Amino acid sequence: MVDRVVGQLSLADGLAHATPTVLDQIARVIDWAPIRALLGTRSGPGSGNTSYPAEPLLRCLLLGVWHRLSDPALEEQLRDCLSFRRFAGFSLTDRTPDHSTLWRFRAELSRDGLITRVFDEITRQFEIKGLILKHGTLVDATFLPARARPPAKPKQAAETPASETSQSKAKKRKVQSGAETKQVQPPPAADQTSQIQGETQEIAAAAAGAPATDGAETKPRVADPDARWGKKGGKSVFGYKLHLGVDQTHTLIRRIVTTDASVPDTGPADVLISGDERAVYGDQAYYSHARHARLQAAGIKDRLMRRPNKHHSELPPRQKRRNRLIAKVRAAVERPFAVLKERYGMRRLRFFSGAANATQCVLACCGYNLRRAAGVLFPTERPA
Repeated sequence: MVDRVVGQLSLADGLAHATPTVLDQIARVIDWAPIRALLGTRSGPGSGNTSYPAEPLLRCLLLGVWHRLSDPALEEQLRDCLSFRRFAGFSLTDRTPDHSTLWRFRAELSRDGLITRVFDEITRQFEIKGLILKHGTLVDATFLPARARPPAKPKQAAETPASETSQSKAKKRKVQSGAETKQVQPPPAADQTSQIQGETQEIAAAAAGAPATDGAETKPRVADPDARWGKKGGKSVFGYKLHLGVDQTHTLIRRIVTTDASVPDTGPADVLISGDERAVYGDQAYYSHARHARLQAAGIKDRLMRRPNKHHSELPPRQKRRNRLIAKVRAAVERPFAVLKERYGMRRLRFFSGAANATQCVLACCGYNLRRAAGVLFPTERPA
């Protein structure tokens, strides 16, 4: 069974006149045929209803990213907006996909890294067009709060017994050796203990509106099990972290890594480096002696900001001036983050799993690159 045929123009499409928009420019930025071949067909073998082709559905999801639309809102706009239909490849007489079809296709993109291969194909075409000049790569990361309600923060003292002071440790040793004596209340009887535990569980179950568990142990459920707590600069965030490697010239995104918020910035830094750039720019969190040696061995200039350490509590004036010069170049990496958060509505993620949120992040980066490339190739239109 083949996919549904869409985009066959009728007389009504010929009579409908619409002023060209930025969507028409974005449609001409890349060759969509390799992406169409990469996505393949969606209809399975045998008889049944035909499925929508993958390429129009991908274009629909990009429209949702650019206009900050939920799937139900995107469904309505595809029915009513002529420019949306024209960009997605639907004629005036075609039926447009509903929100459940869009949701299922987004889940299909997350399987086997399909959305990552789409992003790589878009980046490959930009390199051929000369939009990625490889003068330098800017690396940085940002927190993306989860949609789920954050759980209680873990108690550091309970998790890190090694943080106990030497005085408390010495006092414990004295108690264990019998040097100190202390009166301890006898524990309650076994029957009394079980009764108290049973009453506590019944009260908690009644307050939550859940049935009693007859003393069975239960673990707290978290709406987003893949999100974690992260902290940077005194700010704690429950969610994820988006790591980007951005080309210096036009701030086009070349590498993407999505992790939970507990992963430090320097963790996936080596993945963000493509290997064919002339220099790598990053803040103080990315510098290490091992990374400096790897960049030097690869012939890549190390433009990572230096930071004080235990041997040098303060940087010399030369290093401070070097950091200021690097910061002026590295500041351009904030542009993609600003567009993703302010224009694409990613100040808070939409989904409740790591796979779905990672897919949405890569999809948003695809949308950013296409919109940014259209601004570079068609400078009369204000770029993203």
